Amino acid sequence: MGDVDAPPGPQPADPTKPCPFASLPDDLWEHVSEHLIETNSTNFVVCTSTTVNNNQKLPLSPLNGMFTTDHIVRGIPCNGDLYLLEVPSEPEAFMGEHKVRDNAMPMPLHHGPVGLPHASYYKDATDNGEWYSHIQRDDGEVDEEATPTYMADQPWLFGGRHAFFKDTDGTVMLHTGPEEATVVQERHRCDEIEITSSDAYGQIHAFHNDLRDRRDAVIADARFRYMPIPHAHAGEQTGKLTLMSLCKGLTIRAKITIKGKLPMLTRLAVWNPDDEYANMTSPFNLKSQMGYTHDKWLALVPLKWIAAQQSSIHKDLEAMNPKTEPIPTRETLYERRVACISNATPCSILEHEQAGGNCEYTDTSFEVIARAMVYAFFSMQSRFVNLFSDKETIEILYHAKHKPMFKTEFGLTGPHVIPAKAGESLRVSKSSRSASAFNAPELDLLGDFLGVF
Repeated sequence: MGDVDAPPGPQPADPTKPCPFASLPDDLWEHVSEHLIETNSTNFVVCTSTTVNNNQKLPLSPLNGMFTTDHIVRGIPCNGDLYLLEVPSEPEAFMGEHKVRDNAMPMPLHHGPVGLPHASYYKDATDNGEWYSHIQRDDGEVDEEATPTYMADQPWLFGGRHAFFKDTDGTVMLHTGPEEATVVQERHRCDEIEITSSDAYGQIHAFHNDLRDRRDAVIADARFRYMPIPHAHAGEQTGKLTLMSLCKGLTIRAKITIKGKLPMLTRLAVWNPDDEYANMTSPFNLKSQMGYTHDKWLALVPLKWIAAQQSSIHKDLEAMNPKTEPIPTRETLYERRVACISNATPCSILEHEQAGGNCEYTDTSFEVIARAMVYAFFSMQSRFVNLFSDKETIEILYHAKHKPMFKTEFGLTGPHVIPAKAGESLRVSKSSRSASAFNAPELDLLGDFLGVF
């Protein structure tokens, strides 16, 4: 036995020779690519949150913050963006607007007990996208008669409701909601204006009227009502997705078709004209109140993470015990809802609660979720976070809530991201990109996904 040579152990690869994987048949790689796409895509909830909030937990809210509809999409996260593979199919979960003005039905100047238009003066929009509506323009201005609107359903909403629109130049817009209208109201309050010049006392009454006129003009302006979402795309595109680099000579790509792209974290901006009032300090000091904001964010959050935050048994590391009940899936959440509510729908499966007229996701925290998102989707060395793993979900959320170093490194202003100003989407920092180099290959869409390569 001693004379028998031992089998050779593993040897380092010879970089001068061709990659052995390259000789495998193409149909095998097709199966590998399909598997990688399936395991890299999951369900995300389109929601919002404000960092200026009486609730210190900073809860998440449904996209349409007054109602309990959950807007759930399926997509592939990549460098801070979500590439949409599936969007809600239920009419009540459509993320645009269904109705448009019916010009065949002349609308009276005053209709009904409070002078509000009636749904019979509107008709179904016929040119909506799969998850968005189209802004129609006439001579550069938004054509209110031809653009889909919330007015048929909820004309009493001051400021409207959130819905996605695609402008004529391709820009993706989000319609404002009541919270944005409240911001405009606060910016134009007349009861606490600081007087900084004695000459102002004879101008107070006229100034109050001017300020109210400015408020009304802002609310009516399309630049207020439609908030641009940078780095977003609405509409179907086909391209090749880089899934994995096995070595310098072999990269796995897959041809996929997406329905659009949305940044995963966007800091929304409430439009304010750059005029004499915006930075006025004399004879009235408006500078502070003109800067008022709720600091609202649009966020695309993994459904599993929200389900974990809402679960009483998945809040600490002990929940990683194999005997712990799994974090409920979308199907499980719906089954539970059906068992409790006779008229349950698939687009309202998470736990909601009302707070000050707004709907919030119970027991959620944007502060925690945002850190976890930076770690999972913006930190390049963390590219392969398993979004299907209960263990990783519990661990990430626990660290994001309790670990000081984690909070610092993966915050919204940490080293892995370019901090977003109002109106900007959070982007991966250059230092984080360069740190990944080759050892952590990115899910990168070639050519910004503009075509098949």
